Amino acid sequence: MGRDYVARSDMKALTPFGIEHVKKRFINGININEEEIKALASIGCSGSLHKALSRKLKKTFNMKTPNPGQSVSKNNNRLCWTAQGQWLLESDKTFSQGFDAYLIENLGKEFAITDQTSGWVKFSLSGNRVLTVLEKCIMLDVHEMTTGAFNRCSMEHIGIYVLCEKAKYEFSIYGPRSFAQSLYHSLTQAIKSI
Repeated sequence: MGRDYVARSDMKALTPFGIEHVKKRFINGININEEEIKALASIGCSGSLHKALSRKLKKTFNMKTPNPGQSVSKNNNRLCWTAQGQWLLESDKTFSQGFDAYLIENLGKEFAITDQTSGWVKFSLSGNRVLTVLEKCIMLDVHEMTTGAFNRCSMEHIGIYVLCEKAKYEFSIYGPRSFAQSLYHSLTQAIKSI
């Protein structure tokens, strides 16, 4: 009776599709993969705090805030401009205390920081005909997107973000987790139609 018992849990994290492993497919010369989002947070601040945020981001992540429509990447962290005074920060690390708690501790409480990790799904598309696929799905001039460009648009009336990983060849699509099935269906149908 005097022994301490540690509760065991057989629970495993599931992808937005309700399965344990991310989806990976190769269709018509295009790789379409669901990518695991390990840590994602939104950061917002008023104009008067922008310089302070830039200093703290430089100190913590060795990054400065990107220009509108752009992102910056350093040491497997990516900061993306989403609107005036608003950014998304993604990391490939897992933070046991929560990404938002880590950011508040390192950047400060004066910024609006919200953990978005479990709210989004991310798909990567790559291949020589990826621009043709994206033209069928979104109203964005993907031909003009340079490496690191980050823009908001819609797909199937759903607000998404598009990141150009490698110009004319590789893109990432971020969308609401609750629409994972719809977005994936739209992308795979566009791939099959080329």
